[in-house]
Amino acid sequence: MSISTPYILFGALISAILYRLYVRLKRISIAHIPGPESPSFILGNLAQLVEGQAAETEFKWQGQYGDIVKFKGIFGEDRLLISDPKALQYIYQTSGYRFVKQPERREISRLTSGRGIVWAEGETHKRQRKVMLPGFSGSEARYYQPVFSACAARMVEKWKGDILSSGQEWNMINVPHWASRCTLDAIGEGAITKL
Repeated sequence: MSISTPYILFGALISAILYRLYVRLKRISIAHIPGPESPSFILGNLAQLVEGQAAETEFKWQGQYGDIVKFKGIFGEDRLLISDPKALQYIYQTSGYRFVKQPERREISRLTSGRGIVWAEGETHKRQRKVMLPGFSGSEARYYQPVFSACAARMVEKWKGDILSSGQEWNMINVPHWASRCTLDAIGEGAITKL
C-alpha cells in the first residue's frame, strides 16, 4: 500500500515544525537582555551607531541599559554590545576561539591590513600567534618600551607641527597611515638596537 503525496508533505511539515521548535528551545536566548527599540527592520539600530561622534551612542546605551546591551542589526539580527570587563576577558582571553569574528569585520581587516593576525581565525590564528608570541614576552616588551615611547613621541610632535602649521585649531590626521609608519619605525629601531 502506497502513502499518498499529501500525507508525505504533511509529515514533512510537522517534522520541520518540530525541528524548529527543538532548535528554538535548545539555543541560548538573549531576549531578556535590555536594549533600545529598533527603528527599522532593514537597518536595525545601525543608523543610530553611525550618527554623532564616535562611541557616543554606545556610551549612551551603556549608561541606560548596563554593561551588556542587545541591539538589532540588519534585517532584525540580534547583536550584543559588551563592555563588562569580566565578560570581555572571557571572550578575548579565556575562550577567544569559541567566538568567531563577523564576516564583514574580517573582510575589512583583510582589505586594510592583509591576511595577518587581525584577519586570521582558528588554527591559522593559533599558528601566527605562536610564531609572534616570543617577541612580545614581558622581558622583550620592557626592553623595547623606550623605543616605542620615543617613536610615539616623535609622531605626536609631527602631529602638533601639522596642526600649528595649518593655522587652524584643528587638522585632519590620517591616523592609520601614521600609526603604520610609527610601527615600522619602532620595528626598525628595535631590530637595530637589538643587534
